[in-house]
Amino acid sequence: MTFEIELIKNIIERMRTEGALAIIGGESLRVDTGARIPYTSDFRELRGKEPSRNEHETGLLLYDQLDEKWWTPRVVLECKLDDVTPYDAFTYSARATSHKRAHPYLRYGILLDGRRERSGYVSPFSYTNHFDFIVRWAEERATHAEWESFLAMLEEEIQVSRDVQEIRGSNIGR
Repeated sequence: MTFEIELIKNIIERMRTEGALAIIGGESLRVDTGARIPYTSDFRELRGKEPSRNEHETGLLLYDQLDEKWWTPRVVLECKLDDVTPYDAFTYSARATSHKRAHPYLRYGILLDGRRERSGYVSPFSYTNHFDFIVRWAEERATHAEWESFLAMLEEEIQVSRDVQEIRGSNIGR
C-alpha cells in the first residue's frame, strides 16, 4: 500500500469519525477511496450499487448516494506526495479532463506534499489548468486550522457541483 493511499484512508476515517460528511454535504454524501468513475455516463447520475473499486483509480471520491442504485460523483481528490514530475502533472491533468468531460459538474483537485516546498520551487501542477483546487498541508496530518479550511473548501466544491448540475439540467430541452 502506498503512502498516498494510506493518507487518503486516514483523511476518510477522520471525516467519518468527526461527522464531517453530514456537515459539509448533507445526509446523502458518501466518501470512498479507490473508486472508479466511468469516463462516460448519463449526464446526471450513475447506476450501480456503489462506485466500483479499483485501487489504481481515484484517491478520494465524495459522491451523493441518491438511492440504492443511483449515485452522482461530486468531488475527486487525488494525492501525490513524492517528487512530482511533469509526467505526473500531465497524467493527473489528463485524468481530470477526461472525468470532467463525462461529468461536467465534477470538481477535481489534488493534495500535494507541502513539506517539500522550498524557495524557488514551482510544482509542475502550477502549469495545469484542469484542477479546480490544489491542497497543501505543512505536515502529513492537517493542523486544526488547515483541516477546518479543507472541510470548508470541500463544502464549497460540493455545492458548486450541485449548482452546476442543476443549471445544466434546467437547460435541457430549451
